[in-house]
Amino acid sequence: MAVGRIFSCLMVSCFICFSFAVPQDMRAEDVLEFLSSQADTGLRTLDFNVRQAADTIQKNGTTSLASRNAIQKLYASTSFLTDCSILNSKGAMLVVEPLMARKLEGTDLSGKGR
Repeated sequence: MAVGRIFSCLMVSCFICFSFAVPQDMRAEDVLEFLSSQADTGLRTLDFNVRQAADTIQKNGTTSLASRNAIQKLYASTSFLTDCSILNSKGAMLVVEPLMARKLEGTDLSGKGR
């Protein structure tokens, strides 16, 4: 499986919710710059972490313990993720983290079963 395909699946399966605490005394322009900077930093960090996870998954297979650990690490290292998953080429969720979201493993996201 190509790193690009894994990267794409991880990006699609990582749901992002940004929340930033903005100091009260900032002007609107400063707030916009601050939020833009925070979003950029968060997305760059996410990109780096997803690439590391994708490399591990490519080397070890989608359902290996090392791949699950990589997804756990990705989830833990990025505060604005609600969950992370590995999907197969048919759209089924093979590995889902965190633990409370594992019940979604096996879920078909392809829309073909509807």
